[in-house]
Amino acid sequence: MPRRTHKPKSLHVAFWNANGIREKRAELQEFAARNEIDVILVNETHLRAADTEKIRNFVSYRNDRQDRRGGGTAIYVKSHLDHHVAPTGDLVNMEATTVEINTASIGTLRLVSVYNPPNRRLLESDLDTIFSNNIATIAAGDLNAKHQSWNSRRANPSGNILRAFTDDRDLVVAGPPEPTHHSIQGLGDVLDIAILKEVTLPYRITSVSDLTSDHNPVLLFLGADPDEEYETQMKTTCWAAFKDHINETLPPLPPLRTRDQLEFAIEAFEEAIVRSIEACSREQRKPLHRNNPPEEVREIIRNRNRARRRHQRTWDPDHLRDYRRLAVEAKQALLDHQNAQWNAKLDLLEEEDHSLWRMTKILRNKYMPMPPIHGERGLVYTEAEKAEAFADYLETQFRVNYEDADLDNMERIENEVSRRLRSEDDRGIRPTTTTEIQHRINRSKTRKAPGRDGISNRALKQLPVRAIGQFTSIVNAILRLRYFPTRWKSADVIVFQKPGKAAAFPQHYRPISLLPSLSKIAEGIILSRLKELVGENHLIPDEQFGFQPQTSSVHQALRLVEFASEGFNLKMSTGVALFDVSKAFDKVWHEGLLFKLLEAGFPNAMVELIASYQQRRLFRVRVGISHSTERMMEAGLPQGSVLSPILYSLFTRDVPKTQGTNLALFADDTAIFARANQPNTVTRRLQQAIDNLQEWLATWRITVNPEKSKALFLSKRKHRPDEEIQLNGTPIPWTDKAKYLGVIIDRRLTWKSHIDHCTAKAKAAQSQIYPLINRRSKLSAATKIRLYKTIIRPTMTYASTVWGYAAKSHINKLQVVQNKSLRMAIDAPWYVRNSQIHRDLGMPSVMETIRATAARTFAALPDNPNPLVATLGNYEEDATWKHKRPRLVLREDQD
Repeated sequence: MPRRTHKPKSLHVAFWNANGIREKRAELQEFAARNEIDVILVNETHLRAADTEKIRNFVSYRNDRQDRRGGGTAIYVKSHLDHHVAPTGDLVNMEATTVEINTASIGTLRLVSVYNPPNRRLLESDLDTIFSNNIATIAAGDLNAKHQSWNSRRANPSGNILRAFTDDRDLVVAGPPEPTHHSIQGLGDVLDIAILKEVTLPYRITSVSDLTSDHNPVLLFLGADPDEEYETQMKTTCWAAFKDHINETLPPLPPLRTRDQLEFAIEAFEEAIVRSIEACSREQRKPLHRNNPPEEVREIIRNRNRARRRHQRTWDPDHLRDYRRLAVEAKQALLDHQNAQWNAKLDLLEEEDHSLWRMTKILRNKYMPMPPIHGERGLVYTEAEKAEAFADYLETQFRVNYEDADLDNMERIENEVSRRLRSEDDRGIRPTTTTEIQHRINRSKTRKAPGRDGISNRALKQLPVRAIGQFTSIVNAILRLRYFPTRWKSADVIVFQKPGKAAAFPQHYRPISLLPSLSKIAEGIILSRLKELVGENHLIPDEQFGFQPQTSSVHQALRLVEFASEGFNLKMSTGVALFDVSKAFDKVWHEGLLFKLLEAGFPNAMVELIASYQQRRLFRVRVGISHSTERMMEAGLPQGSVLSPILYSLFTRDVPKTQGTNLALFADDTAIFARANQPNTVTRRLQQAIDNLQEWLATWRITVNPEKSKALFLSKRKHRPDEEIQLNGTPIPWTDKAKYLGVIIDRRLTWKSHIDHCTAKAKAAQSQIYPLINRRSKLSAATKIRLYKTIIRPTMTYASTVWGYAAKSHINKLQVVQNKSLRMAIDAPWYVRNSQIHRDLGMPSVMETIRATAARTFAALPDNPNPLVATLGNYEEDATWKHKRPRLVLREDQD
């Protein structure tokens, strides 16, 4: 569900020169909770890019100083407030971070955390940049600009510049009546100020002796009316009442002889469900958790603040010592309180109620606000603008690739599709039953997000028998009329950042379509009918391992490595071409897909239904609570639909195979590999296969990106081929290693690069859940070990059947990670041997785990329905072999 946002009537703002915030997060969090702060503007953060200083219930935005130490600005905004980061502009001497908050009182309010270093002059051009927008603005922070007008002791040059600037532009400078900074001579002065532009709200400003810095925090209260207490809102539904309500209110089903009647019946059916949910649901309001520390901790903080004020008044060394002592005591008390809270939370974590796994997910997937997006219309900041930017980009992707297209051939195919669909074909589509519908509903995942109709899978699971009967009739009408309802062809698209990609560009996000739950059940019925026809006629090639039963990416990677390692023992080299298919699912040519279905012998009824399913699909992008305008999908398959994988497999079922080469497909991952004694022979065979592939790609409007494609040469020889392979005239240089289906394959199959990568990933996973598995954690040793087995070990052993025969020195790197995890789990002292820990815990070594996995994999291969999988590993070790092969991992003498 998108997060709820709140537009405040008034705001409590704090701004503070922290003089380094890294070790002050706990006290700042307590300060914000105690003073009910909505926004915190911080100067001199002294942070670097790797630092993650976050505060509970706040979203942070930062601009860290890049060229030298110190400086830096940040803004912390209450997460429920309706806001977004905003551009600051190019500044010369000043440092700043900007957000805009949508308020209920004055509309958009721009808040800027500003810092001007004392050794740099305050520039009028920087101030112009800050206040160049015609909206209400508050810039607050330490400008090192002093003037009597805002309660400073005396004016300095920067203060005079600021005074002249604000007088000329009718701006208000607000300084607190109390000092915000005390010099080493004990003199108090006002350095931290706020500059207000077009702010019509009444305000009050004060400096308080609090926190631990050479500056006091300043509180700025905006608005006369207190803002209403924000509460999180949840809906609970009485499902027993829901069943009774829908039984009473569900209208009778009209005749379903035409498409219009079908559309009307679906609309009435959906509205009845939605009305019943609303009638049987009530909203629960839950106050935000303030996380205030206990009274004894608050008393220590009050004593610290009193000592701070006393020292600032007298500048007595004894008072300074008292303050420093109490500051350390308060810091430790806050940390002890946080640790106690964390340990109490750990005590409540259970596997049975999934709270343990929810906490693990939170730790591994840190929330990061979406940054400004570089869209077609420039850099955009608000959620609505971002939604439009993503929609603009996706609209260009959901189009047929017409580059160098043979338009005559495209017209011929489209005419042939029309002609065949007009021909007589009395083969229909097998209708469904209430039992099948109920089975599909029961198998649906309860927690899946609903489409724009708002009907969840949980609601479908509560439908009474009468409603299930009506829905069955609706699905049968869809199959009989060969028509997919228009209401179910509109999707909300949400986007997820691709791992390791820059977050500021739309192309670095993966779109997922949120489809109506009823639509997904109907699609599941269509999918089952497609699978029946596919299975009966063996329509998907054996080389396609994606979305097929009993095949996986591990099998496809194993197939390639078995082929190459066998070649090593035959003194052959293997060349592999790995192709990057650009936007494979998004660019599927609809008429081309229909032609492939007809060529494969699908009944006209099914092809017409798929045509209806594809035609005039609409989408809009959702970012937060904002939606883009509606857009058309001219091509492509919706990612999120259960039909998309099988339709894509059928669209690519006739990928050409060239003699002397092997084809490997896993969804849209495409590889061609060949081997020979002479490297140049490998190149020649691959190039012939690529030439055939190029012609096929052009015919079916599929684009492959040569720059992102790879050519991998596997050989024990020192020299690569003299020539490079080419795709569309672009050379693809040979490389010594490449990632294929999650496995890094190196030139000599030593697996060093892959195991180093696995080790790094395992250590990263270990650090992510370190709060749960460290030696001081209150979780039981058994739970910590379960976390290791579930989260850390799988990152190390993925596809281990493929590379498990690697040298012992490489495998030992993974064993070290396991040793450290187990020692942490049981808090083992230094003198206890790792072998003793493994025996006491009954924990197999990493090598034993790899061997057990490989044994299961190889034992299951002969029974696999895919002949390419069934023959993998069908060999016995030959004494004449000089080079290892994957099956060697089963030998225990390899430990």
